[in-house]
Amino acid sequence: MPLFLLLIVIKKIYGYYKGEDTAPYTDSILCYFRGLEIVFSFVLVYLFGMLSLLIPSLGDLKFPVGIYAMTISLLLIETLKGCFNWRVQSKYRVQIGAFFFVTSDSILAINKFYTTIPNASFWIMITYLIAQFCIVKGILKMNNDPKIGY
Repeated sequence: MPLFLLLIVIKKIYGYYKGEDTAPYTDSILCYFRGLEIVFSFVLVYLFGMLSLLIPSLGDLKFPVGIYAMTISLLLIETLKGCFNWRVQSKYRVQIGAFFFVTSDSILAINKFYTTIPNASFWIMITYLIAQFCIVKGILKMNNDPKIGY
């Protein structure tokens, strides 16, 4: 089952890489072909890196943690897709929030399953709060923008 979900993630990344499901309006450096290649490669490297780091120490939690890692990767992909579809500047705030959210969950997973990180609770909470702030402010600004285009 995790392999099936991994294939879905890879298919989704490949579709965005090839330009499927993207709006014709683009205004970001990420919209250039090389930028896309780097960004989506980063998401795949993150997914495989986190899984290869954590799986040896997960025991019975391999399946749920694998599903969650794939879900987090899809979160990154979907917010990066906003680069193409959202025509408002607050899209960057949402994307920054998504990166902080992934960072928070990565610190949490490494601290819980791999090795103890000094002041982990502080770093988990500060990155989580920044993520929530950026995501909420970005979405609220998008919803209040009269020229929203998504």
